[in-house]
Amino acid sequence: NELHSQAEVDNATAEVTSVYENLVLKDVVTGTLDNGMTWTFTKDGGKLSFEGEGEVPKFESGTAPWNLCGNIETLEFGEGITSIAGYAFTNYTTVKKIKFPSTLTTINIRAFEYCYAVEELVIPDSVTFVGYGTFASLTSLKKVTVPASAKYASYAFEHDENIEEIFITPGADSIMPDCTRTGQLGFPFYQNSTGAYGPWRVAKNATVTVQDGVTSIGMNTFYNAVSGNLTINIPASVNNIGKNCFATNGKTVAYVENANCVIDETNLCSSNVNVMVKSEDGEYAQKPHTHTWGEWKYNN
Repeated sequence: NELHSQAEVDNATAEVTSVYENLVLKDVVTGTLDNGMTWTFTKDGGKLSFEGEGEVPKFESGTAPWNLCGNIETLEFGEGITSIAGYAFTNYTTVKKIKFPSTLTTINIRAFEYCYAVEELVIPDSVTFVGYGTFASLTSLKKVTVPASAKYASYAFEHDENIEEIFITPGADSIMPDCTRTGQLGFPFYQNSTGAYGPWRVAKNATVTVQDGVTSIGMNTFYNAVSGNLTINIPASVNNIGKNCFATNGKTVAYVENANCVIDETNLCSSNVNVMVKSEDGEYAQKPHTHTWGEWKYNN
């Protein structure tokens, strides 16, 4: 409904053509974000990489500057990046690989939710917090490596039911913190708390390997972890296991190498949990438990 000069039409056409050639036709596309961080998309391999310092921001749906570049199969975050914003890469369903830097400390709420195609994750030891639903609904995820010392908001790995292997590294201080319902509550419920419904709630049939160097496992760490079968290998370096670590709806077998490890009695009360402790002769035997009057009274 408006009249435009031929010059205006020509200018608009040139602008659209330039954008199309830069974002769609070039083999390598680069840009700079408002915070000074640079991004690069390489069409061969579909890699989107970020360089700079600070936080990788979130863009509203359809507004990210790399949207027209093509399918993204790899996300790579360079050294100096410390945080990834909430919802930053939600629904990036073509992503298969994610590479994090050793400078990363925080991965916020739902940052990588619904990245269906990712099969393996390695969270660096520098990470201190993983938000609510950060890696939820990664239905192809098979193998995860995470630091013991990080705090995980409830449901951090919700619906990742096909995880087969979980490796827990010592992290910053070698201590797995208590999983408690403390911290700021909000909506969704427990989004900022490290609640008892923790990160491994639905890892149905995984084998967990706690790596040598971890010294303590906090309460509720694997609480309500599975509805299938969970095997947990605990090295000799672990000398303390807190309350209700293994309470579950499925079957859990925990193999504890340290015969002198202090294991809270609550871990021995469930018929669904077998805590096997290694003896001096190298054989594993189930740790016995004698019920107390208090337990029977609690159950009437």
